[in-house]
Amino acid sequence: MNARTSLCIIGSILTGSAFSLDTIADDREISLYSKVDIPAVFRQTNEKGVFGGDIRIGDLSGNGVCDFIVYRSAQGGDIRQHDGGIKPCYIAAFDIEGKALWEQGEGGDQPVRPGPVCVYDFDGDGIAEIANLWHRPELKADASTNWLTLSDMVLQIRSGKTGRVLRERHIPEIASIRIDNPKSYTWPHQRILIANFRGLERPRDLLLKAGDTLVAVTDQLNVLWTYRIRLDDESRFPPKFPAVGDLDGNGRDEVHGGYFLLSPEGRPHWKLERSTYMDSVAMHPWDSGKMRAIGSGTPQVMGIDPEPILGLEESFIPHGQELRVADYIASSPGPEMAIRSHGHETRVKVVSLKGEILQDFDLNEAPNNTGMESVYFEGPDSPALLFNGGLMWDLNDRSSFPLPGLPPANGKSVHRMGFYHAIPVDISGDGNEDLVVYDPTATSVYVYSIQESSAVPASSKRFGAGPRQYNPRLMD
Repeated sequence: MNARTSLCIIGSILTGSAFSLDTIADDREISLYSKVDIPAVFRQTNEKGVFGGDIRIGDLSGNGVCDFIVYRSAQGGDIRQHDGGIKPCYIAAFDIEGKALWEQGEGGDQPVRPGPVCVYDFDGDGIAEIANLWHRPELKADASTNWLTLSDMVLQIRSGKTGRVLRERHIPEIASIRIDNPKSYTWPHQRILIANFRGLERPRDLLLKAGDTLVAVTDQLNVLWTYRIRLDDESRFPPKFPAVGDLDGNGRDEVHGGYFLLSPEGRPHWKLERSTYMDSVAMHPWDSGKMRAIGSGTPQVMGIDPEPILGLEESFIPHGQELRVADYIASSPGPEMAIRSHGHETRVKVVSLKGEILQDFDLNEAPNNTGMESVYFEGPDSPALLFNGGLMWDLNDRSSFPLPGLPPANGKSVHRMGFYHAIPVDISGDGNEDLVVYDPTATSVYVYSIQESSAVPASSKRFGAGPRQYNPRLMD
């Protein structure tokens, strides 16, 4: 019996049935510690209401406390997937008490998707900087410049304290990126990730994903390499955004793009297009703590070499829309995968290290059925909970409970991105993760903690940002 056959038999034995929300637990000690309103001067009004925009987090002042930025974008398309703005043109910062810190730029629409803006402390001085693309309409090369091209975009590094531009460059490798098909759903999925391609003491490189192109850039805005993704089959488009991590332990990051793995120099280690709809990917310790490339399509787990480590039959994961990796199940050794297995639907499967399907059930309905996130509310030694659409799920027994004080998300009636996004973060510095939750079509940010925690750290504790904060998943 081969490994793939045995996985199917195990899965069929352990698969659970659809789960009803009738068994919601209500005795969890999770509390709303901060409801942070985006300052009124930062908000925008359109025909659908008042909103802030997309959110990122980081210590912008160097005082050991988490701050927030909100940004908006210009130029989007007029079809459903692209309605809103793609090119960042406004950014502002506020603290955990809702105090306005600074703002730069003006105007802007609701971002189409979480876009090319990230917060990271490049120089290690305790004060984060901001890396972002920025709209410069005066740079347009001709009258045809529009939302389908990045020719009028620059890459910037900004001061977290003031928002002022520290470095800016109009990069030809970025400016040349455009798309000819306005219906291509991958175009608005643009993201900047922090990486360590050069093997420095701390990560100081950027990876821009825009449409079908990846561009690796240093913190001094020098291009390291570019990689173009083949897009001739819509069912095999790459994930919404890639993942970065050190797969071979040499101190330099690789790039997992679903159907390919790139070296730190941007050259393919392997290409594999066996499954369709590899929508979500991650780099995460898996077997015996080894870093692996993990995807929502088959094969699910791979290493630096092209030989698959773990794969489930495509009938079990016909359309892996979202993937999260954490230690969810107390009785199962090591981490597990939680995969939204049928596209934008409620079905989720929890898969063990050996490929056993430990849980197979329906989460609660959420706008767009997107936005899962894992959070270790009780520290890294206790099982993680799974956030989905305002509920926290315990995957040990499939119980769930609502986050207190969280209103319904605005949903698709306002904008395609009108669902709750979540960023896990140890805001209080006590070792337990808290959860930052926001709807980018609304005007407030919510911070949840276990009751023993405090949303603002004591003087002896400091907020610290790791990869899950400066490279948040946000959606898949």
